[in-house]
Amino acid sequence: MRGGFTLIELIVSVAILFLLVFFLAHNHRTLQMSLDQSLRYEAIEQSDDDLISLLIRDIVQSDEINIARGREYDQLYLGGSRSSLRGFGRTNIAYVALKPSASLIRIEAPFSFRVPVERAEAYRYHFLPFGQPLDSFKIYKSQKRDQNDSACSVLIYIAPKEKEPRLLELGLLNASAC
Repeated sequence: MRGGFTLIELIVSVAILFLLVFFLAHNHRTLQMSLDQSLRYEAIEQSDDDLISLLIRDIVQSDEINIARGREYDQLYLGGSRSSLRGFGRTNIAYVALKPSASLIRIEAPFSFRVPVERAEAYRYHFLPFGQPLDSFKIYKSQKRDQNDSACSVLIYIAPKEKEPRLLELGLLNASAC
């Protein structure tokens, strides 16, 4: 009978323990990042100021701006944006104002897409609904560019229910977006 462990058994036990600690630490880090992101999303959903600052950042950092108005929803589509909440290098973003429910949803995906999104394909997109209902959400972009043909402007009107409406004008540096 042996009285102790061999050196090989001890090294294998330490290696297994190291792997377990490594995977637990990695999972803890991933969970912490998910929690931080969820708290950040919740703050954006509830705050008008965070919504507006996110919208401004999305518009300013995009290469393409398209506005579509429809019977059931109005849409602002931003192509080639560098303002990703999910860590994509370049992303495509759509702000969709649903008319029947008076709600606003931000949709993000690393590929071009069209609204409405197919239900079977919804897992490929990242949705961020904003918690406050809206009376109105309108975006207009200027048809005229400046004298140097280097910039245009975007006008944003956001009216949350039971709050003061906000009107913002952005002068864009990137005329190719317009």
